[in-house]
Amino acid sequence: ELSFPAFAALAGRLAPEPGERLLHLGSGTGRAVLAWALLLPQSCASGVEGAAELHGAALDARARLSPDAQSRAFLHCGDLFASQSEWHHATIIFVSGLGLDGGGVERLAEGLQGVEPGTRVVAISLPLCADPARAPVGFSLEGTGAYRN
Repeated sequence: ELSFPAFAALAGRLAPEPGERLLHLGSGTGRAVLAWALLLPQSCASGVEGAAELHGAALDARARLSPDAQSRAFLHCGDLFASQSEWHHATIIFVSGLGLDGGGVERLAEGLQGVEPGTRVVAISLPLCADPARAPVGFSLEGTGAYRN
């Protein structure tokens, strides 16, 4: 998961506008979702996590936020592909794929074809394809960055 300083640096690079919506697929303990809700008061964030233990930790962390921040942070436990029909609502999508195998990454890349043009996708800890020249149709590699927890 991203540390808070790494998230802040990434958010600075993305420069989200008021009202932008984050979707974090593989949201873990919810750090990015909760940081988004704290730092961007005119936006909302949703996270989908498959591991019940990590999801529980995210719910515990959200409970410690102000009611206003809590109202903009949505956390869901389950298969990230079950929400695929809703991905198009996000303007920025973070993908953490530590639990995905090669087939899962391929399925994820295919699913991202349904997002709105202009949606920014940030792959954390995994490439969506091994060769940036073979990125999914409509996608381009805009930059890379190293971060440390």
